[in-house]
Amino acid sequence: MTTALSGKEAVGERYTLETMRHAQQMTWKAIEQIARVVSPGMRESKAQSLGKQVLSELGMDRIWHPLLIRFGANTLKTFKQRSDGDPVLGDEDIFFVDMGAVWQGHEGDAGATFTTGSDPEMIACAAASRELFNRVEGFWRSERVSGMELYRYAADQA
Repeated sequence: MTTALSGKEAVGERYTLETMRHAQQMTWKAIEQIARVVSPGMRESKAQSLGKQVLSELGMDRIWHPLLIRFGANTLKTFKQRSDGDPVLGDEDIFFVDMGAVWQGHEGDAGATFTTGSDPEMIACAAASRELFNRVEGFWRSERVSGMELYRYAADQA
């Protein structure tokens, strides 16, 4: 697959498409590994600690933006809002992992929502977040928009 890049995407002296793809792959790998170590009965702070350990073991260069792992009602908070307390993940619950790590000088920024148990509403919510991500990504790819225009589209779709 050949990907044409605009000047906005290919920036910095160290930028290479191959290394950017590596950062993307490592970011998703980290999210998957972090999600696998999160389990019911665990406190949000413990998940955060384990998440940082996973990132370190995978060899990230540094954090671009803080790792966020949120459980239950805390998943409704915005990025800048702090979690309320230190909740325990339930057997029928929802959580997300949001991370921005740097791999070989390139930022990987992604997130995903997961569920524990078989609660249909929780599962539907996680599926809706994936659908929204896919829809916004498709709009970004087809329309080549960024910044406020992309944010507005995402908000309207949500």
